[in-house]
Amino acid sequence: MTQGASQSYTITPNGGYAIATLVIDSSTVATSSTHTFTNVQANHTISATFSAVSAGGIVLSLVPARTSGVAPLAVFFDASGTTDIGVTTRPFHDLEYTWSFGDPSSGTWASGAQPGVSSKNSATGPVTAHVFETPGTYTVSLTAFDGANSVTTTTTITVQDPDAVFAGSNTICFSTSGNFTGCPAGATQTTSSDFVTAIANQTTKKRLLFRRGETFTAASPAAITVTGPGLVGAYGAGAAPIVQMTGSTGILTLSSRDTPNISDWRIMDLDFDGLHKTSNSGGIRCDGGINQVLIFNMNIHDIYNGLGFNYFILDAHNNNHPGHTIFDQIAIVDSTITPNTGDGTTGSTSWRIYAAAQRLAILGNTLGNVANTDAMGSHTIRTPYIGKGVISNNVIARPGALNNGTIAIKMHAPSWCDASSAVGECLTLDTTPALPSYSYHTTTHPIGVFAATSGYTEQVVVSDNQIIGGSGPSLVVLGPQNTHNDERVRDVIVERNWFKAGNSATQTALVMHSSEITARNNICDMTGGTAWGICFQASLEGASSPSPEPPPDRVRIYNNTVFKSDIGNGSGYEFSVVKLDTNAANVTVQNNLAYGVGITSSWTAYMVNGIGGGGLVQSNNSTPAQMKNTFPGWVSATPAVPVEFRLTAGSYANNTGTSVPVWSDFFRTSRPQSGVYDLGAVEGP
Repeated sequence: MTQGASQSYTITPNGGYAIATLVIDSSTVATSSTHTFTNVQANHTISATFSAVSAGGIVLSLVPARTSGVAPLAVFFDASGTTDIGVTTRPFHDLEYTWSFGDPSSGTWASGAQPGVSSKNSATGPVTAHVFETPGTYTVSLTAFDGANSVTTTTTITVQDPDAVFAGSNTICFSTSGNFTGCPAGATQTTSSDFVTAIANQTTKKRLLFRRGETFTAASPAAITVTGPGLVGAYGAGAAPIVQMTGSTGILTLSSRDTPNISDWRIMDLDFDGLHKTSNSGGIRCDGGINQVLIFNMNIHDIYNGLGFNYFILDAHNNNHPGHTIFDQIAIVDSTITPNTGDGTTGSTSWRIYAAAQRLAILGNTLGNVANTDAMGSHTIRTPYIGKGVISNNVIARPGALNNGTIAIKMHAPSWCDASSAVGECLTLDTTPALPSYSYHTTTHPIGVFAATSGYTEQVVVSDNQIIGGSGPSLVVLGPQNTHNDERVRDVIVERNWFKAGNSATQTALVMHSSEITARNNICDMTGGTAWGICFQASLEGASSPSPEPPPDRVRIYNNTVFKSDIGNGSGYEFSVVKLDTNAANVTVQNNLAYGVGITSSWTAYMVNGIGGGGLVQSNNSTPAQMKNTFPGWVSATPAVPVEFRLTAGSYANNTGTSVPVWSDFFRTSRPQSGVYDLGAVEGP
């Protein structure tokens, strides 16, 4: 072909097969039957893999974010393009996606709803992620099941040996004492306690290792400003190297205004000690565009903000230093991020994680205060944007009391603009006059780093977490942060989480100012919260006043278990599984099991409190009478951990459910066991 011309390709599978993956120039892209190379100036490659189409019409799509890299390698996997013609119009929600990462030695998660039990080698959900810690070639398998039919496909991940990639002088070992025992052979050896100067040694293909058992200092933030592959970690034996923030602003900064496109870094095995400083200090922050970042096995503590991937700095830089795009492929794994003990319980705006990313994985972490019952800081996790994401197997605990509204997980999105916004500006209700004049029907797409996105936080899985309440009224909120911003969330799965009220301020486990939400197989224990309790709420943000975002729509609440043992005294108290405002439309509530114990019998029980805005479907749930008067037959009369919510023979919940697209339970036991669904999060005997 002529240089500079375009070349198109069409890929046609044989009968009974569909395209599973499409690889362009060694990168897996969204599945398509066609591809065009434009303005061809050099050689390109194109290849495809195929999977059999199941009898039921499942066509699997498996897109790994990357297929090779140096260990430890975090890979985000995306099956959201899967279809199931003739079975469901909601394959993201209604199919069960089961992953095996081909990594049986990866062990179990130390945090989450089932610590020490849940395997790192497997996952469920249409999006997921895994960290491959050991060099080798791994076959990752994905199976999708729709209740009758299943189909499986695979992909291969190649993980390189860091001792080979960072051989010789590409590794530098740092010691305060001159002890280099355990430093890789051939590495450069440097005696220093200055963390900032050490990090300045970075170049492409550089590994910077700090001696275990020693303490280093950061008088100002160290900065990583070159592209990887790169690694900052530890060598030797003993406790993790400590890096103390002797300055006041932070310990480590990633990227800068002049480096918008760096990528592929691992920050791991270190102890970042903020020394109780406030002044908006940070453990790890981004100061420019960066992709493919793994935060792994870190301990970040006694610091104001733990991790910050803030998109505001990207838009600010782009005014004069263009090229910064929204962060992509950010993984925060097996780390502990705890509050600054100097935060107190009120007024703090600190976060454990503040992250906006195109593909975000938060896996196996301990976040917030687990040392005692004190609520501290602000939101534990705040995500102002997620393009695709997974938040799984974490302990997320005790947000503080900022404005009495702090939340364990606060998930919102970039603001949509008023239709009258000038080019390059985004007017929201913060800057427009009368609130009712704003209509989500006439808004425009977000601008800046979000101009190339859908403008929604979407396609997120929140699963297998232990989520503990703090000083705010809600544990998880999906949707706008206030009544002034149109911040849209859709297509979120919330499953197998263990919600615990944890504090007398906790009223609601999951609030949905959003659409296309599925909540299934959760255990919701509201004991210890307010004198009344709610597990799920679908409403507009600020429902009592005009609100800019679209109303909640197409919410599915299946097979959850809800419990409260301390409902207040008096007729004004209520215990509700689901609460709807008049705007929430097309809500389905089925197979839910609930039991409440009150100080008196004068409180009111609701499976569904409110009728919503139309399209409500509810069936095969505990009745209000059962919620008040009938013990469900759990293995414990006073359940306190998930295994104690298992059903015994004779429970009214056994075999009284209806068929719903839920194919396993809280413990990932297949449903239904006896041909008929049980009520609640746990399938019975």
